[in-house]
Amino acid sequence: MSMTLDQIFIANPITTNAATDLMYFSQSPYSAGHDAAMSYSNFKAQILALFNTKAIVIPLTGDTVTVSSSNNYTILKPAGTLATLTVNLPSSPVNNQVQTISSTQIITSLTVGAGAHTVLGAPSALAVGQAFTMIYDTATTTWYPG
Repeated sequence: MSMTLDQIFIANPITTNAATDLMYFSQSPYSAGHDAAMSYSNFKAQILALFNTKAIVIPLTGDTVTVSSSNNYTILKPAGTLATLTVNLPSSPVNNQVQTISSTQIITSLTVGAGAHTVLGAPSALAVGQAFTMIYDTATTTWYPG
């Protein structure tokens, strides 16, 4: 006996989002031949792959790196210690946009800007392997530490 998606969900609701939970999908007309399922862990991995993109940048001392809205992660990979670097966050962010920036080398003096937007709590230097995350709020037009 086949079950409709509604019958499956009522019998097995997702309550924990555990890796082994099954997520059910259906398309109209709602019948057994139009249903599909996948585990939560597989669903999560596929969705995150769409949004978790990175850019690797090789800056020099005194450079300005402009972070792209299309990347969630920017990895700074200079050849050695940088005396100064400026990082500009995206100029047209969306609400709750998250940007993470990390460095493979020491950055002695770091300036984080965002054009007309306010930036609060950004670091003024980075150590080897250190990262920081900023989250944008449209109501206050401000990037906050994440």
